[in-house]
Amino acid sequence: MIEEAYDWNDSVREKYSIQDETLTYVDPDTITFEFKTPSGVITSLVYGVDGALVRESTGKYHVDLVGDEVGRWAFRWEVINPSRAKESAFIIKPSEFD
Repeated sequence: MIEEAYDWNDSVREKYSIQDETLTYVDPDTITFEFKTPSGVITSLVYGVDGALVRESTGKYHVDLVGDEVGRWAFRWEVINPSRAKESAFIIKPSEFD
């Protein structure tokens, strides 16, 4: 997998969509987004508790992160009922002006 690269301090929008077996968009019972910064700090966001995890419409969600730390950022979406998970990562490049 090729990881997307962004400039330092870019806003990075991570999206996730949930569909059932008929390919109809559905809202899960629970949706969680976890991300790990390059320094290893893990943050967990839960829909309905944390305003940063946004529901766009039925079955479609996003989180906006500010890439304020250079390196590899990992993230994971976890959904309960229907049960789903997705992990990926992106890179924040150093600035030429630092």
